Amino acid sequence: MDPAAKSARLAILVAEDDSLLAADLEEAIRRCGYVCVGPAGGLSEVLRLIENDRVDAAILDVLLRHGEKIYPAADLLAARGIPFAFVTAYGSAHVDPRYAHCRVLAKPVLREELELLEQELTRSPKPPHQQTLTAGSGSFDPRS
Repeated sequence: MDPAAKSARLAILVAEDDSLLAADLEEAIRRCGYVCVGPAGGLSEVLRLIENDRVDAAILDVLLRHGEKIYPAADLLAARGIPFAFVTAYGSAHVDPRYAHCRVLAKPVLREELELLEQELTRSPKPPHQQTLTAGSGSFDPRS
């Protein structure tokens, strides 16, 4: 694919330490025509990708390898106005209360759910750095 076409496609970061789910997320992202950033299974790698790669949206596992929680990355994404959602095996009750209004998908995630989530995260016509998602639509507004 030519570099200009690739740069025009939205880039979705995947933070997931389960290799099977990470592969499913990556496949669903690419099938929808987006660029997959990652997947990354450790917090330091996720933070490095946010700093060094273009990220238009993100799908974040709450608990990464070695018990690392994803919240420093979520804080950074929120500060940059980048929309994101969580995936977790522990349910929305285990998400930090600061992010109680964010979209949470329970593991195992169905492919149809992933495709709908990707559409939610990327549907705003605003530039990616200004995208916001609203509470009530199962989404996140980083300015709240």
